[in-house]
Amino acid sequence: MAKTIYSIKILLLRSEFAITGVEEKALCGFIVVNYIKPWFTANKTTEAPWNDILLLKNLNKYKEKDAIVAGACLQKFVNHLWYLADELVLFSLFDDNVPLEEKQRMTKKLRELINSKETEDVEDEDLTPKKYLLPYDELNDFLEKDLPCSLITKRSLSLFKRFKISTSFIQTDANEWSYNVSFNKGK
Repeated sequence: MAKTIYSIKILLLRSEFAITGVEEKALCGFIVVNYIKPWFTANKTTEAPWNDILLLKNLNKYKEKDAIVAGACLQKFVNHLWYLADELVLFSLFDDNVPLEEKQRMTKKLRELINSKETEDVEDEDLTPKKYLLPYDELNDFLEKDLPCSLITKRSLSLFKRFKISTSFIQTDANEWSYNVSFNKGK
């Protein structure tokens, strides 16, 4: 419903903005190239972390075409990276769009964390989800990382505890997860 209302507002207010044909074409191009998929998949929680990463990469690449528009979008978007927080980034495990190789790297890191003594301290920490903070001037370095794997920390494991999801599925190959009860509960 919100998307419908938003679209109607744009339609009703379009006469309030003086926009040239060239600007309109550029805006439409930007929307088609960068924004349609994130817009229509925004309601899918498990796809949010991966979609945020892809949108950041696409907007950064779009700087080649229109540095002003892409830069403005990126400066705003880096303030809205909730799903890249260390706990929420694990939603990527349940996203069918994330490549299996990436899921394998993520589960390898999770297994290492589970076997580490450091994870025993997680229960004593404040498990309130934290927003991922990314200064705009660090964006290029951030995009060079192994994402989303590099965002996983010992706090990430609290997602399983919070939603009472067994971590048993991460001990198996990602190709077999669709048959795993714990994985399907998380999905």
